[in-house]
Amino acid sequence: PGHIYWKDKEGKFLGCNDTQAKSYGFESSNTLIGKHDKDIIKADIAQKIIENDKEIMSSKQSCTFEEEAFINKKRKWVLSQKAPIIDKNDEVLGVVGVSIDISDKKKLEKSLIRQTKSLEEALTEKKRFLNNLSHEIRTPLHIITSISEELYQNINHFSKEEFKSFLSTLLQNSKSLVKLVTNLLEIAKSKQRKSYYHFERKNIIPIIQEIINEFSPVASISLNTDSKKIFTDIDELKISQVMRNIVDNAIKYGNDKSIVIELKELNPSKNIEIKIKNKGIGILEGEREKVFEAFFQGTNNQTKTGGTGLGLAICKEIILAHKGDVRVDQDKLNNTTVSFTIPYIK
Repeated sequence: PGHIYWKDKEGKFLGCNDTQAKSYGFESSNTLIGKHDKDIIKADIAQKIIENDKEIMSSKQSCTFEEEAFINKKRKWVLSQKAPIIDKNDEVLGVVGVSIDISDKKKLEKSLIRQTKSLEEALTEKKRFLNNLSHEIRTPLHIITSISEELYQNINHFSKEEFKSFLSTLLQNSKSLVKLVTNLLEIAKSKQRKSYYHFERKNIIPIIQEIINEFSPVASISLNTDSKKIFTDIDELKISQVMRNIVDNAIKYGNDKSIVIELKELNPSKNIEIKIKNKGIGILEGEREKVFEAFFQGTNNQTKTGGTGLGLAICKEIILAHKGDVRVDQDKLNNTTVSFTIPYIK
């Protein structure tokens, strides 16, 4: 099965076995004699083979190469063992070689490399996730434990205002911990495809308007749409959760409290696109694809407090379950737009 051949100093074939000849499209080995690689195969492949042959002849040493070859009109990988042909006067007359097709081995090797890289990335991501989870859980627990111990040991020494302040801190951190655990359970169920969705045909405009009214005391939110009724099959509670998370982020990380929600039909009338726009603090270009990863917090967001980096991760899982898509865009003025699509029903 091996390809056996020998060439002169100029690279012309002096002889070969039938396997080598047939791989180049010739009926027998005699037909290939006198031919040159560059005359019968692609120039880039031939050039590399010529360079390897010259290296063998100049060094007068045998060597093994992994080479690209052209076998039966297809690019292949071969393992070539080559040696110089030397006469009794120590003059190099040419080169002799044996090549074995290792294309399947190379494919397997590339596949293993990809899988190994994927596993390494998954392991790194798992470690980062667990480190962040540990931090996010430990911080409120430490505060709750410390305050509880202080109150237990010295409850009679605190004034009413101090006691009230302690309770406020306990309540705040308890809520933070409950929210974190709730979000973690939500993500875990989504990843395992165990989240329960109740899809109903709904007019999405009143749902968005309800979210706007909910946040109106703390932000100025406007809705831009040409329609009064846009129907879609959604889980109303889940889509409301998506809207709340995105609007909450826009308020939390925005430089002003002005937010615009745009609603329109797309391509044509197959999807609904909802855009939430605000003047943000900016997301670094290399970080935009990561904002939907659990616990990821952008470099510009790390000075802010109150975020766990789970909100947008949950949003993505919900939108994917609705057969939609979600993304983040930003212009040069740091105007940030979070967009998501869901199927439209005429």
